[in-house]
Amino acid sequence: MTVATTAAKLRRQFIDWQAPPLPATAEWLAEQFATDDLLDLSGFVLVVPTTRCGRRMTELLMDESARRGLLFTPPDVTTIGNVPEMLYRPAKPLASELVQSLAWVEALRESPRDELQNFTRVVPAPDDFNGWRSLAGILASWHEELAAHALSFPDVLKAGERLDIFQEHERWEALGAVQRRYLDVLGRTGMWDRQSARLVAIEQRECRIDRQLILVGMVDLNPVVRDMLQQVAGQVTAVVFANPDQPEWFDESGCLDFERWQDAVLSIADDQIQVADQPGDPARMVARSLAELNGEYATDDVMVSVPDPRLVSHIRRALAEHGIASCDCAGSSISNTRPFVLLDLISRWLSSESFESFATLVRHPDMYDWIFSRTHRDDWLAELDRYQNNRLPWDFPPRAGAADFEGTDRRGKSMFANLERAFSEMCELIQPLSPPASGDREILKSLKYWAGAWRKVLVAVYRDTVLNPSNAEERRNVRACQEIARGLVELEQAHEVLTHEVTCIAAIDWALSLCGSDFVADPFVANSISLVGWLDTAWEDTPVAIITAVNDGWIPSTESSSLFLPNTIRGALGLLDNHRRFARDAYALSLILKSRQHVQLIVGRRDEDGEPLLPSRLLMTGDSDLVARRALQLFQEGESIPAISAASSAMRPAKQLLGIPQPPADLPEINGMRVTDFKGYIQCPYRYYLANVLGLEHLADSRDELDAAQFGTLLHDVVKEFGASELRDSVKPQWIENHVLDCLTRLAVTRFGRNPLPSVAVQVEQARMRLKAFAQWQASHRRGGYEIFAVERERTRHTIDLDGRPFELRGQIDRIDVNHQSRRIAVLDYKTGDAGEGPREAHQDKEGNWTNLQLPLYRLLLKEFSGLPVDYTVEFGYVLLARDIGAEVLAMADWSDEELAGAFQLAEEVMRKVRAGVFWPPNDTNVPVWQSGLTAICQTEVFERWSPEGPVAGTTGPLLRPHFRQENGDEQRKEKSWHK
Repeated sequence: MTVATTAAKLRRQFIDWQAPPLPATAEWLAEQFATDDLLDLSGFVLVVPTTRCGRRMTELLMDESARRGLLFTPPDVTTIGNVPEMLYRPAKPLASELVQSLAWVEALRESPRDELQNFTRVVPAPDDFNGWRSLAGILASWHEELAAHALSFPDVLKAGERLDIFQEHERWEALGAVQRRYLDVLGRTGMWDRQSARLVAIEQRECRIDRQLILVGMVDLNPVVRDMLQQVAGQVTAVVFANPDQPEWFDESGCLDFERWQDAVLSIADDQIQVADQPGDPARMVARSLAELNGEYATDDVMVSVPDPRLVSHIRRALAEHGIASCDCAGSSISNTRPFVLLDLISRWLSSESFESFATLVRHPDMYDWIFSRTHRDDWLAELDRYQNNRLPWDFPPRAGAADFEGTDRRGKSMFANLERAFSEMCELIQPLSPPASGDREILKSLKYWAGAWRKVLVAVYRDTVLNPSNAEERRNVRACQEIARGLVELEQAHEVLTHEVTCIAAIDWALSLCGSDFVADPFVANSISLVGWLDTAWEDTPVAIITAVNDGWIPSTESSSLFLPNTIRGALGLLDNHRRFARDAYALSLILKSRQHVQLIVGRRDEDGEPLLPSRLLMTGDSDLVARRALQLFQEGESIPAISAASSAMRPAKQLLGIPQPPADLPEINGMRVTDFKGYIQCPYRYYLANVLGLEHLADSRDELDAAQFGTLLHDVVKEFGASELRDSVKPQWIENHVLDCLTRLAVTRFGRNPLPSVAVQVEQARMRLKAFAQWQASHRRGGYEIFAVERERTRHTIDLDGRPFELRGQIDRIDVNHQSRRIAVLDYKTGDAGEGPREAHQDKEGNWTNLQLPLYRLLLKEFSGLPVDYTVEFGYVLLARDIGAEVLAMADWSDEELAGAFQLAEEVMRKVRAGVFWPPNDTNVPVWQSGLTAICQTEVFERWSPEGPVAGTTGPLLRPHFRQENGDEQRKEKSWHK
């Protein structure tokens, strides 16, 4: 073990930035440390800016050794975050991130309420563990950032008091008190705060290392790391990529002189800048930039920098449309993986107990597969949609027996038997997590208990799942399971130190927070273009760099000022602020421009939401003439690139790939119809076929109120029950009103529960108002001599002779009234639509053409009712249960005999066509816009829908077709040796 002397100095090694940094570093290391036929770097630690940079550094060292014919022993390669703990041996065990978080929670909960109110407006309730955890997370982040600069919360107070604008004395005094309690809590556990341990190591001059440290491109080190490295400076070399004639632009540690880099002038040519006008244009500009390379570079000679991760999917799609493979080297967050999302969805269902959270959970692909493996059925998902449509449930408690699955279909079979089985399996899965039957969701148990319970759920779902690590998505899922398991193990270990009791939800939220910010890179894809984040961009060694999102906020990055640590305070304390971010990114962009053959910068004019973006300030460096010219270039009207879907007709496919499925020619003959179905056939024969012959229906679980049919059915069932009751002949409005309102309340509770959606509760009240108006009309109608003869007799059938063969008409008349005084029969249909839509408006258009035949065909069904007087006048009309409760309730039809004859003639034409199977082509002319259930099949709302006459604008065919050589990229790079 060696100890550095105080006189030793850190060595700076400048490497000309005309070459890519990492290959140049590999070459320098080989030249410096190769002996005879060996390159032994086992006594070195290479410290690199990013993990990806470390992997590439190792590859390049192996290549360089092979090129020189050397045996190679690799160094340790790490990032700067791991270096401090290499330099000292802590006297006490270091607390994990989770233990530190728990200690902050404990410190906050031990603090007086009035003290906490100095820095938070809302103090969490004693049992609000998530609230305490969120507040603890904020304080922990400040503590970590300040400690990296050898500062504490009281130091902020001291620095602030030197500023005239500082008015946060009480706040930082209170924060300082909480910080002391936090350190005391950790002290009681026998563990050490990581940041404090580093400060003690510096103070006690404990930093030692027995190997050589080589810092590669580490141009921004925090003061604590600098102080630690200074104690071993004789064994540290900082490799700096820059103009060798400008060493004064870097300090003695090889870090940036931030003041100089604030004024750096970047050498950017006008033709290196492209301005994209619309949100989708940056992705298409990437494709065009590749095309403009004219095949001079291999695919893996190109790197695309994507500082804004929201652009990744758009760029990958644009490249794929041109047949170009891409690899997302930055990777995807574990928080977007299926296992992470699954546990988060279970947590949401447990915490909210809402139907919406349950429906979202069971549609998760892994949960769906698990339920299917248990039930061996998948029709429960359709039952789920139907359940939601019928019941519109607000809550859906995760306890067996808590949901009502009663209900039968027309055949008398259970409507929700398969859904009930799936729900039961779900409740069994989460039984270790679910609250007791009492419904107490806030049950408290130890972290160890909840960690074991959540692990059981994770294992149960994924135990039999086979994942392939070579597949990009499955690779992320494997890593997610590993990291979630690690988080749960940390929960168990933390329980041994701080025995908090928390809720099930708080436990999994904490476990997920430990891994949710980790990223998993895609596996390598040969002959692909690498998409990298901004921090990796400068360290890539491709000759071509295309950089997107060259906008303020991304390049340079910025951070909004906070109330507690605004930029003025940050500057006074020497913390990372926007000035330092500007200098850091100015250096990175300069390095890229100097070390690449071809650099293209794409500036966005608008973000994905259409909001305006500012071009990067790094593009505005130089003299006043250049700045003025550049401003005109950047702020003039941007260029918008057409999407591929606007390709010329020559690029369209000769054959359409997706057509509208036509009815087969060998359909069974249909010899019956419901009277209500004639309207649908008149509107569109094809939609009639889809709905009535194939039985298709539009189901979704997103309905948030009763639709027109459900609302009408509710009112129908109320007045139907009244029509069969002993009060049907009553002339007292109040009696009728009391009866129908009681019936409404009972039916609403039966169907929608005692805690329905708020919108349903409002609609039930609206129905109540309509029924009050009905009660007044019914009493008056009965006093006028009308008696209720029949109400909604089911399965009324009448057979007619159609061309010598029987054809059956089916229907259900809502109500038949008889008035013996006026010798009239009133055939009535209940309607809940607008009061202005009477029978004529509902059955004929403005030109008098029949669009609906329901009431006229009731005349034929009427023949099946025995006991009706045969010599009475028959009338047809509506009982309007309309929203306008002051309007007339009764609306009678006034069709002439000639009009009714025309209706019967049209009915016969429809019946002949249905019998003959005439259901083609689709007709959108008469279909209301809101009837969207079958529009996808009918291609109603697509651009240039399918037609049998010819093709439409396709989505294939390139807008740009870049030609890349497909040779081995490594061989090409070796042959060209372009960086030399």
